[in-house]
Amino acid sequence: MKRWKAVLGVISIFILGTIAGGIISSAIIRHCQPWGRPPSREEVVRKLSRRLDLDANQRAQVEVIVNDAHNQMREMRREDKPKIDSILTDAQAKIMTVLRPNQKQKFDKLIARWKERRGKIDKGN
Repeated sequence: MKRWKAVLGVISIFILGTIAGGIISSAIIRHCQPWGRPPSREEVVRKLSRRLDLDANQRAQVEVIVNDAHNQMREMRREDKPKIDSILTDAQAKIMTVLRPNQKQKFDKLIARWKERRGKIDKGN
């Protein structure tokens, strides 16, 4: 009987550790999120409104300002996209020259995934 209690105790510890690790990891990822999608305009306005305790008039003005800034940044990204694409393509070509054949296949897959994600992000703007 003692042996089963010890086994169940060890299993319980592993399960609780896995759950705790998952919760902590997701919280860190949500907090840092350097590679994730940028917050939407609505999220920015909502956070500013809540953290600064904006009244309705202030919130409306902040919403106009955030929308205007978003539109300006979208236009800037659209103008700079060809230059950025050129830089990325050049860097990818240089990286390919130092890779072995099996690494090149993996790198091609990574690039395809990055382009897919970037396409989704570009559509969201």
